[in-house]
Amino acid sequence: MNCPNCEAPHTRVEESRRTAEIVYRVRICRVCRWRVTTEEKAAEEQSIPDAIRKPKKAQAPVNSA
Repeated sequence: MNCPNCEAPHTRVEESRRTAEIVYRVRICRVCRWRVTTEEKAAEEQSIPDAIRKPKKAQAPVNSA
């Protein structure tokens, strides 16, 4: 996450609190020491197939001369 104060790309999680549906995190910028509280909600369950198969291509025989 980028810092909203200085736009630095480095923040670290100082503290996390979990409720039934939301995770609250206190993040601190490593550059300017700005403290930010974020809320994270779990994404809804998605149906993802176990395996995605691609059709096999027929390979032409290799001629050894």
